[in-house]
Amino acid sequence: MELHIDSYGARLRVKDGLLQVTFAREGKVQKEAFSAQQVRRIYLKKGTSVSIDAVLLAMEYDISLLVTDQYGFPIGRFYSHEPSSTSQIQKAQALVSCQPAGLEYARTWIVEKLRKQQAFMEKLLRHQSAAQKERWAPKLQRHQALQEKLLASPLSAATFRGIEGSAGRIFYLMLGQSLPARYRFTRRSHRPAQDPFNAFLNYAYAILYSRVEEALLEAGLNPYLGFMHRDGYQFKSMVYDFIEPFRVKTIACVYRLFSRKKISQIHYRAGPDKSIRITTEGKQRLVARLKKEYEEKRKPRDGLRLTEEQYLRRRARNFAQSLLRETGSTVSIVKEMA
Repeated sequence: MELHIDSYGARLRVKDGLLQVTFAREGKVQKEAFSAQQVRRIYLKKGTSVSIDAVLLAMEYDISLLVTDQYGFPIGRFYSHEPSSTSQIQKAQALVSCQPAGLEYARTWIVEKLRKQQAFMEKLLRHQSAAQKERWAPKLQRHQALQEKLLASPLSAATFRGIEGSAGRIFYLMLGQSLPARYRFTRRSHRPAQDPFNAFLNYAYAILYSRVEEALLEAGLNPYLGFMHRDGYQFKSMVYDFIEPFRVKTIACVYRLFSRKKISQIHYRAGPDKSIRITTEGKQRLVARLKKEYEEKRKPRDGLRLTEEQYLRRRARNFAQSLLRETGSTVSIVKEMA
C-alpha cells in the first residue's frame, strides 16, 4: 500500500501503534489509521507534516518515507543510517563509472528503451488507417535506424544522448498525435507541463523515479553515481540511467487512461502560469492505475512470474552483482590497500 499525503495541513502521526493521517475534507476533519505492516511507501507534499514517532515507525518497518515537490517529484527521503549491503558494491560502481564498461551498461539500457518505444509505436499504428500508416512509416524507419546507429556508435555519452533525443522526439510526436483530439500534443513538456497528458506523465514518472531509487538503494547502489547522465550536485544520475528500460511501461499506463477516456476535466486544472496541474481526483485515479500495473503479475521473465515492482528490484540486484563480477579482482585490491 502507498499513502499519498498531499492535502494542505494534513498530518502523519502514530496513534495506538498505527500510522494515523489527519486531513480536512469538505470542511470536516477526517482521520484514517493504517497498519505499518501494510504500508510500503508514504509520499509527503509541501504543506503537510510528520511526527518523529511516525518517521521511526516507518524506519522500523522499512517503509519508504519521501518528501515531494508540488509536482510529486521526490526531493528527499527518510531512511535508516544502517547500510543496506556491503560497500563493495559502491566501490565497484565507482570503478565502472570511470571505465568504458559504464557506457556499455548505459547503451544497453537506452537500446532496450528504444526497442520498447518502437514496439509501442507499432502497436499504436495497428489501429490507424492505411493513410496514417503510410504517413508514419518513414518515422518508424528513422527510429529503427537510430537504434542501429546507437548500437554501432563509439562509446560517447554525448553521442548516446543525441541519438536518444532524436528517437524520443519521433516517439513523443507519434504518441501525442495518437491521443483523442482534445489531448493531442506535438512535443514533450516537463515540469511544468503544458498539456494534460504530460502533466499526468510527469506525475507518473515522479512515482517511477522514487521506485527506481528505492530499488537501487536496496541493492546497495549509489543513486548519485551514474554512467551516462551528468554528475552534478544533488543529481541522482544513476536513477536517470537505470530508469530508461522502465519508462515505456509507465507511458503506456498513462496512455490507456486517456485513450479509454478515463480522464476528464475534473482530473486536472490550469495553473496561474497557464501550466496544467493534476487535481487530487486525478492523482487518485493515476495512482490507482499505477498500483494495479505494478502489483499485477505478468508473463514469466527470467523464468519467474513477477510483478513489475519485483522485476525492477530483481534487475537492480542483478546489476549490482554484475558490477562485482566486472571488477571482482580490482575491488579486492582497493580493499587491501585501504
